[in-house]
Amino acid sequence: MQLATILLLAIGQLPGQSIPAPEVAPDIKMHVEGPVAHESGVFMLAQGYENHLLCTLEIPSGFHVYWSNPGASGSATNIQVTAPASCTVGDTLYPRPEVFHGPEGDTYGYEDRVTFLVPITSPAIEVFNVEVKANWLACRKACYMGRSSREIKLSVVGHVTPASTPALEMAMKSLPSPLGERVGTESVLEPDRLTITGPIGKDEAISFIPGHVLGVVLGDAQIERDETHFILVVPYMTQPRDALGVEPRIHGLLCFGTGRMDPSFEITMPLSHSAETEPNTD
Repeated sequence: MQLATILLLAIGQLPGQSIPAPEVAPDIKMHVEGPVAHESGVFMLAQGYENHLLCTLEIPSGFHVYWSNPGASGSATNIQVTAPASCTVGDTLYPRPEVFHGPEGDTYGYEDRVTFLVPITSPAIEVFNVEVKANWLACRKACYMGRSSREIKLSVVGHVTPASTPALEMAMKSLPSPLGERVGTESVLEPDRLTITGPIGKDEAISFIPGHVLGVVLGDAQIERDETHFILVVPYMTQPRDALGVEPRIHGLLCFGTGRMDPSFEITMPLSHSAETEPNTD
């Protein structure tokens, strides 16, 4: 009996206790579609216009995947599109993320269902296949790397403008707008901080989600507000030796409300000065 008790203690189990089953990797489903479905699974593109591919992840309950900047931990969700050389494929458009608070700090990402958009333009009337690959890190109690790929057929049609669908309209509504589109909002860039001011509703929530750019370190954002206006100050410093050739800029999201579909505005501001502001230890 004594030996049995020692063995049970060694594996962390006492009589009457059960060992919890280990968590298994989530089965994340990926769906890819073009703007307008035609026949036999072919999607139509408008010739010469910017169209969008929709890449949707269905995420099991309790798990989340990550935004372009995962935050304190995690890994960004990445979408890659392989298309003919005649096509122009733009950068992936990420919807506004949710904020997850954890012991390691804040992380940014998506639960349940998320649709990423990838701009694509074709100058020629043609029919071709594109391959869409995605990889992600899905986390709950543990984290699991995942990947998937899909191939779809696109048919480029002339003398038409890009059509919209309910799925595309919904995905577009979740994307951040350029900061310049927010009426009455102004920004001032100084050598060590970015200051944004603008109107706000009396009970409207406001937050800032920092982006990640090599060679630029953002400090904690400070927000002051009253019933009608806000002031957001984002301190920063540049570290040119870590930039790896990336143009230094401030990137982040100014968010209002708390839901994924609430207004958000993308801040992308190049840093015109190139002086190194990191501490000099030479």
